[in-house]
Amino acid sequence: MCACRCGIKVHLQDGELRYIEGNPNHPLNKGVLCGKGSAGIMKQHSPAKLSKP
Repeated sequence: MCACRCGIKVHLQDGELRYIEGNPNHPLNKGVLCGKGSAGIMKQHSPAKLSKP
């Protein structure tokens, strides 16, 4: 999503994205996400997201 390359954990339920959180074991962000990282789930579920080329 950005150049920082923070570590994230993506949680799925029944094959669907449920929530994103910071990875506490990642050396850069140590589990903390910025607004862009926290809003990553909204980007995935956006009705404006392209589904075809």
